[in-house]
Amino acid sequence: MVQLVFTEKPRSPLRKIVGVASAAVFVALLIAASVSGVDRIQSSLIGAAPDAQDARCPQGMVAVSSGSGTFCIDTHEASPGSGCIYQDPKSGTETQVNLDQEGCTPVSQEGRMPWRFVSQHEATLACAKAGKHLVTNKEWYAAALGTPEAECGLAVSGNTAVATGTYERCRSSAGAIGMVGNAWEWVEGAILDAAMNGRAFPGAGYVGAVDAEGLPLTTSADAPNASFGSDYFWIEETGAQGIVRGGYWGSGNKGGVYAVYAASPPTFAGDAVGFRCAL
Repeated sequence: MVQLVFTEKPRSPLRKIVGVASAAVFVALLIAASVSGVDRIQSSLIGAAPDAQDARCPQGMVAVSSGSGTFCIDTHEASPGSGCIYQDPKSGTETQVNLDQEGCTPVSQEGRMPWRFVSQHEATLACAKAGKHLVTNKEWYAAALGTPEAECGLAVSGNTAVATGTYERCRSSAGAIGMVGNAWEWVEGAILDAAMNGRAFPGAGYVGAVDAEGLPLTTSADAPNASFGSDYFWIEETGAQGIVRGGYWGSGNKGGVYAVYAASPPTFAGDAVGFRCAL
């Protein structure tokens, strides 16, 4: 608070009036300056709010914080870019034609058809062509957490995927869209004889507990667990199996953040399986 101290001798009434008026003006200026400063601070804070596009990631990607640091992941499922001959591949042959094109790279954009009919190896190659990598299990899980499964079109009438961003509210806490439903998504790694990295997996069933990568630790054959969205784990007990996650349009309650399908070889390519890339 500003205190005005007068040490002069008493002045005439007119001088007193002028002095009081000057003091009032001075205080008013102080208040105005203070308000202006607050406005500038507020404007600065508003300007500091993060944009829809995180500056830490390239266009079409969002930043995800995890225990091992921050990484970038495609906002939407990967789709064939403008340099690809087939914008919506309908077979493994069309995917291969796309990958053979020098200028064909996957993109993460709203309103495009997700790239399906792609094997795990082809998804890995496609991401590499874009200067990225196929997401790992840990990355996928961290990016998918918080996705509202009820908003993801897990039980729709139809026999194919829809354009990226159709279920705009199917958005994870990190801002990734469509990680659940529409199409399963390939991730890195394979399960051999129901084990990976020295860990044996439980049998097929509803997920009852998961590890740090969101992979099942326990399952129940007939008891859905609401704490894990009643999501399901599919697995073959023998052979090499690729890993897809999230569910597809026909998964119903069994699809979701904790849903994992490890019952097809890494060479599988079908209409219900796509992918996304990370950095």
